[in-house]
Amino acid sequence: MQQNNNINPTLDNSSIQITSMNYWGPYILSSKINEGFAKKLLDAGKELTITSDNKKRLASRIDKVRSYKNELWISNGLLPYVNAWIEGWKKFSSQDFSPKNAQLTAIWINFQEAGEPNPEHIHGDSDLSFVIYLEIPSEIILEYERFIYDRKHRGCPPGSIFFNYGEYNRLAVGGRNICPRENLLLMWPSYLRHGVSPFEFNGTRISVAGNIVFLD
Repeated sequence: MQQNNNINPTLDNSSIQITSMNYWGPYILSSKINEGFAKKLLDAGKELTITSDNKKRLASRIDKVRSYKNELWISNGLLPYVNAWIEGWKKFSSQDFSPKNAQLTAIWINFQEAGEPNPEHIHGDSDLSFVIYLEIPSEIILEYERFIYDRKHRGCPPGSIFFNYGEYNRLAVGGRNICPRENLLLMWPSYLRHGVSPFEFNGTRISVAGNIVFLD
């Protein structure tokens, strides 16, 4: 008997029970951040001068990058999101993970202009990394949506953050890209490869990034 290898989309598959297994790979927390805390980060970041320049320590090609002083108000503002990442990871992995404490080891602000990429990289000597979007030109969101709708090009939409993990293979998803939104926080394991696509229009994409270590 010859096997029929044709797929018939009209067949009734309603009786098939599907269980999705999406808990795979690194856990990325996505959260709306406290607007008061975000505004304080933005105001303080705009006051930083060239004496706090940080671009030589980073993989990015962003010209204006400034480091904050590691002040208590910053650590306190981030702590609820570190706790949220821990709780999210425990649910994601079904593993018990309860570090005694965490420490903010670095935090900086990026004033990204047109044509300035942040190539794929990781953050060493830390456990968690994060980004907080403070000011995002509306053109970035429009360009992202247009890129996704048109699908005329491969790669990541301009101004978006991308994450890559695992093997590149057919029928597998090895990466994700995310459209930045104001007051959005993303937090992930520092070993996860990530970067930012450059954009061409006039405007400044302002974000805060940093690293955290767990203290056992």
